[in-house]
Amino acid sequence: MTAAIRIVALALAATATPAWAQSIMAGEWQITLTQSAMAGAPPATAMQCVSGLQAGDPGVIARRARPRADCTTTSTPAGKGEYAWTFDCPKSAMSGRGQMQYSSTEMSGEIHSSTRIGGAGIDMKHPIHAPRAGPCN
Repeated sequence: MTAAIRIVALALAATATPAWAQSIMAGEWQITLTQSAMAGAPPATAMQCVSGLQAGDPGVIARRARPRADCTTTSTPAGKGEYAWTFDCPKSAMSGRGQMQYSSTEMSGEIHSSTRIGGAGIDMKHPIHAPRAGPCN
């Protein structure tokens, strides 16, 4: 392969759309995360304004679901209409993974996380649901 062909191939690979890429609509999204490990705990709800530039990345909702300053998030292609990710939060000793199915106006899925509290390992499952609520305020 010539150098010119390699450069073109690398440029195409860098601009290729990921397998999970399907746009979500720009606007206000209501993210609800159920705290299944804590009986009787109310769901955590947050609003997220998704700009037109962010609408190509469904991960913008996933990253908002677990907002911690020490976390790193890595997405993994999961197929059209699906988004999967892993996260690691070293300072809070939490790690996990999540997967969501989504359309342009709604997302739902689960986050599985693990942490240690008082020396005991705790595994949690958090259902997540995020419908688009309308335009950003």
